[in-house]
Amino acid sequence: MRFASLFAPHPCFSLLALLLLAAANSALAQTPEQLALLRENPELVRERIQESGLTADEIRSRLRQAGYPANMLDAYLAEGEVDAASARVTDEMLTALEMLGVPVVAAE
Repeated sequence: MRFASLFAPHPCFSLLALLLLAAANSALAQTPEQLALLRENPELVRERIQESGLTADEIRSRLRQAGYPANMLDAYLAEGEVDAASARVTDEMLTALEMLGVPVVAAE
């Protein structure tokens, strides 16, 4: 066995990395129509958050750990109807939801 082969990456690691990258890119792939629907109906964002199974405290903690404001999603965590004026769906918010593992677009 050659010394250099000890440090060469195993082909399985390269395949795994490619699969993980493809999965991450597909999770973020959203059509403009889907994003427009979310922006027009913030209640859909709340539904996705509720379906995630994360508690409000878990969401706030994870947001804080990732460098986002802990209260970023509070408009969607509160009881009652989502106020469209205060619950403006932004690109930063969509990125934070993806980081949390909350699929903002339902699988078809």
